[in-house]
Amino acid sequence: MLSKKGSSSLEEQQRVLSPVLEGLKEYKIVVIGDREFQSVKLGEWLWSRTVDFILRQKKRTCIAENSSLYQSLETLEIRPGISRFYREVYCGKSHKLGSFNLAAYWKRKYRGKGQKEAWFILTS
Repeated sequence: MLSKKGSSSLEEQQRVLSPVLEGLKEYKIVVIGDREFQSVKLGEWLWSRTVDFILRQKKRTCIAENSSLYQSLETLEIRPGISRFYREVYCGKSHKLGSFNLAAYWKRKYRGKGQKEAWFILTS
């Protein structure tokens, strides 16, 4: 829908999603986004419109549980074959957005093949 290559900004994502959300407001909506849509601010914007979301996060995203210190997702102890679910986390050191849920999963190797890194999914 955008006449460019590369990543889109939060404003562009909001501009594209707004008419879709308006047109489907009669329905329960869940926005699913890969790392192109990894913005925690996008999650906050969707949540403020009572739209559920599932957004894959980059490993540099920072979270804090309860009142703990912020840490990047890459520092979590997630290894191949491990999955974890974090409830009510806050995201972004400078933004403190949330509270959201975060699923972390790193598929185990099978027959010598596997993912190079864990997946981190931020969700409402």
